[in-house]
Amino acid sequence: LSEHQRDLLEARVVSREGRPTDAERLYRTILGNHPEDVEAWTQLGEVLSHSSHLTGRSAAESRRPWEKALELEPDSALAMWHLVRVEALDGREAELRALVGRLLELTPEAERVYELRAIRAFMTGDRREQEQLLSELDGVADGVVTLIAWNLALVTDDLEGGAAVARELTTPQRSPRARAVGHSVLAFQEVARGSWETARTHLDRAEAAAPQLGLAHRAYLASFDHVPATPEELASIRDRLLAWRPSREEQTVE
Repeated sequence: LSEHQRDLLEARVVSREGRPTDAERLYRTILGNHPEDVEAWTQLGEVLSHSSHLTGRSAAESRRPWEKALELEPDSALAMWHLVRVEALDGREAELRALVGRLLELTPEAERVYELRAIRAFMTGDRREQEQLLSELDGVADGVVTLIAWNLALVTDDLEGGAAVARELTTPQRSPRARAVGHSVLAFQEVARGSWETARTHLDRAEAAAPQLGLAHRAYLASFDHVPATPEELASIRDRLLAWRPSREEQTVE
């Protein structure tokens, strides 16, 4: 590999190791030497978009990298997808509508179009589009519905909208794993509202549907500093985790 390619690879590895600050530094160094490198702009955008929970910064700080990536590749759906989220975070309705329109023209048949429509509908407060979208979700794949629920909560700050979508995952026709994910998403949202008791109820239902997935999410939520889990509760979760011998299928947990 050339030195430039090695630098890109090193930055990608550092990012995957969960070191966003170091990855950002490496990508910015690369861009200092190669300011038109669309891969470096794209990966810097990825780091800033998806590591805010580790750095305490807003994912909206990824705007400049995504705008530069789109400038270099005007039909980059990846850059536009991320900029939709940035516009939602910044509350820029006109810009969001324009980007969603472009993406719908580029990928009209893609299943994740539902995600775009949801962000637009709930960010702009379009009740008719919200109701239409919710009525169509029963035929949408579990993973896409999950992404919609997360995005509504994270980028539009609409916990009620996110909960309405997540409840679609808990319906009887969904698989046990999907129902567990739905209840886990609802549990996360209840923790965001400050209701650990209601979150516990959803985690109980998640465990009833998919025991190990529900347990993993219970452990994660109970470890939050602001969650009032009792010492006894934490000890019980710890003991159950220590006793868990996951099958191959259980080794990947959303």
